[in-house]
Amino acid sequence: MAFSTADEFSNNTKNTEVFKIFGKNVQVVCRDTELAGLLFRELSAYPQGENKENVLRIEILEEQDFDQQAGVFPEENRIHADNRLARLCFVFDENQLARILYAVRKPVNRIHGWLQRWRSLGYNNRQERIGQMFHEQVLVPGLVFQVGVYPIHSSAIKMGDEVILFGGYGGVGKTSLELEFCYEGGASFVADDICVLSAKGTVFPNLNYPKLYAYNVNGKPEIEQRLLGNVSAANRMHWKYQSMKGLAKVRRRISPGELYEHFERKELPVSWYLILKRDEGSSIVTETLSAEEAAAETVKILESEFKLFFERLKKTNISSDSPFHPAQITGRWREGLEKAFTRLDCRRISIPGDMPHEEFKSKMKEVFKQRIKRDAEV
Repeated sequence: MAFSTADEFSNNTKNTEVFKIFGKNVQVVCRDTELAGLLFRELSAYPQGENKENVLRIEILEEQDFDQQAGVFPEENRIHADNRLARLCFVFDENQLARILYAVRKPVNRIHGWLQRWRSLGYNNRQERIGQMFHEQVLVPGLVFQVGVYPIHSSAIKMGDEVILFGGYGGVGKTSLELEFCYEGGASFVADDICVLSAKGTVFPNLNYPKLYAYNVNGKPEIEQRLLGNVSAANRMHWKYQSMKGLAKVRRRISPGELYEHFERKELPVSWYLILKRDEGSSIVTETLSAEEAAAETVKILESEFKLFFERLKKTNISSDSPFHPAQITGRWREGLEKAFTRLDCRRISIPGDMPHEEFKSKMKEVFKQRIKRDAEV
């Protein structure tokens, strides 16, 4: 495919940087100058990339320019996946993802922007959360169309020489364990919400800012101070008001560099993958999983996490035998994850649904102590 017109558009934009993200050189072209500073500041945590051939280009556009720029590419080479927050288009060259176009739907006026901020969990409007949207609506969905890398709904830490993934559905305790071991235990941060695994069982750091809910920092004034110490009175009021409605009703994002002493920037081998699951039992139970069992559970969780995105894909009338149909995508994930998981120690951790949060974290520390003791004996 010829990209000459679009490449000219990219080269005429001064707000261009190349980063190494998820093992790939990614050229980010931010045509929307209002967003460039915020976005590049967040992405600067990633290593600098190289502008070589086969680089993935991501263009952040003004909404009014989106249709014109998308129209440069043949219709058969495009997949549109717009949502209520943004315009989104994936562009392919011989079935290989080559470019992503993205434009934020901005508030129509200042009052609309203020309402967006107040109604949000994080007290921010769409422009202010461009780093989060870039990761969750551009980078991670882009993994759907790539071969050899697989998303996992998990947090990840590096403890000594071991990298551990905490997987599971939302709210099961992934971020709580990340906080417990990285903030309290001196482990290094790798990822908060989505991990990116290679076929050889290594993980690429996902440096999207961790999202901490009120229940994550309840009883931890020092962490709450890091979140809210330098924010406006209105921001603090929003936190207090929403927390009164429920500790899961409010959250804030914070740079891993501000929150933790250490964070990882390079690809790492994974040792342990724990799938956390709430059940009706009375105590924490640990079970060893085969690679096939771990892959099946992981894909089931991913199908839930990607449900809305997959529904948008289906609306594009993609044929069932297309490599971009959700059934084909999840099939590739299952096959690839089975191979990757043969290299890992995969476990299911069943946690009583009514176990208090602090007890849960204390019990999980015991699980790790047993692991460390067993490894030392070996």
